[in-house]
Amino acid sequence: MIDRLIAWLYRLRDRILTSRGIKWLERNYPQFEKFLLDRFSVLHFGGLPLTALVTALGLNILLLFKFTEKVMNSKTVTAIDTGIARYFFSIRSDGFARLVFNFTQVGNEFFIAGLTIVLAVYCIFRKMYVYLIPLLFTVLGSGLTITAGKNVFKKNRPDEFAFYSEHSFSFPSGHSTIAVALYGFLAYLLIRHQTNRATRTAIFLSCISLIGAIGLSRIYLCVHYLSDVIGGYLLGFAWLILAVTFVEWNLRKVKN
Repeated sequence: MIDRLIAWLYRLRDRILTSRGIKWLERNYPQFEKFLLDRFSVLHFGGLPLTALVTALGLNILLLFKFTEKVMNSKTVTAIDTGIARYFFSIRSDGFARLVFNFTQVGNEFFIAGLTIVLAVYCIFRKMYVYLIPLLFTVLGSGLTITAGKNVFKKNRPDEFAFYSEHSFSFPSGHSTIAVALYGFLAYLLIRHQTNRATRTAIFLSCISLIGAIGLSRIYLCVHYLSDVIGGYLLGFAWLILAVTFVEWNLRKVKN
């Protein structure tokens, strides 16, 4: 699944680079055309890795400032967030909520820190250094984004519906952000070292299910609004794409 996605992205890149627009630039503005082509190169850091870095940072900035604030404070989003929180509060049972609470701990900072250390040690032990820096980068970058977002927006949680009290601000959902960033990267690592298509598909679907369940658990317990979870997913995905890009760049650089 991951290999197909990567292959599709490279085919898309090749189509763009051989399009009529690029050919026109090549004839009329060769220097600018060369600059664009260099932005998609996998042979040096200033190419695709830097493009991915700028894109990820741009998405982070977009999500953490005025555009996101206007969307979150709109009457439509506020009504949807409140309505969903009220609905889950109305159907919630204490017994099932305790089970969900225990499950959602796979996304808390202590579990994530422990899992990251285990993965980092494993990468060092197996001499898989090409994965080590992107792993730490995506986890630490997600953590910084979570902290920045909470301090920028200072959005209150749905405390009147919450199953238990959280003392930090609401947006973005830290559990959702780190779930996409870390568990997504772990799934990518596992898939890349699997040759069986069925196993790869099972890993991919398991990862999607886990990430979805973590986000849903935060909404069910009413410790986050729906918009918090969606924002967390987008932020985590930005860091995940950046980490995967760096891995692919390094692997192809070594191969070339």
